[in-house]
Amino acid sequence: MTHELYSWQKIEFKGKTPGGRAKPSCVIYNNNLWVFGGFFSSAPDFWNDMWTLNLQTLEWTKRKQLGVQPNTRWGNTTVLFQGRMYIYGGLNKESGRLADREDMYFYDLESEEWQAVEYRKSSEDEQIKIPQPRDYHTAVVYKNAMVVFAGWKYRFFGSTYFNDLWIFDFAKQTWKEITSEDSSPWPQARTSHTAVISQDKMFIFGGQTRAKDLNDLWCFDLRTNKWLEINTLGDIH
Repeated sequence: MTHELYSWQKIEFKGKTPGGRAKPSCVIYNNNLWVFGGFFSSAPDFWNDMWTLNLQTLEWTKRKQLGVQPNTRWGNTTVLFQGRMYIYGGLNKESGRLADREDMYFYDLESEEWQAVEYRKSSEDEQIKIPQPRDYHTAVVYKNAMVVFAGWKYRFFGSTYFNDLWIFDFAKQTWKEITSEDSSPWPQARTSHTAVISQDKMFIFGGQTRAKDLNDLWCFDLRTNKWLEINTLGDIH
């Protein structure tokens, strides 16, 4: 879409392209779009391949994947930090059943090598604390950390919806849950929402609860650890 005309333009690719898929992981690094995994719902097929699209030549290339490669998954979050593509959580299929993940991997975009992230306990904890397994959550990068909010733990009957907020320190490889110490407002549990970071604030919009779709907008101040619901004009249908 161009800002001048507010119109979409279909991009024609060159060479062999990845198979059709939903929910892949994507980041942009060194003028390439990096695409990992996803699933093809009609088959269904589940992917853990890696491709790049050169944004100048519009040519796709299938990449090598060294190291400990993650298993197939979708519904995970993906962030870019210091030349590494981090994937966290999501769903995969084990022994014919869908299972939520709590693991994290990073892919070095220079060496093209995967490595599993080993969680550590913080100095103030007696044991390792990590979020519950989940998918369709959100993650953003703030300074030297990843901020994860909400999502759900999928079950065919009785999925669990979350509204917890966790911060993962990339250097220390530790998790810390952020909780409200007073009666300050807090967003309701949800999945399939969106999140963006702007300076010291994370904004989340929409999503789903067990009963309905949402169109509320919230701001989390990462300096004060406080939520604020933003009252908007108009409505989205």
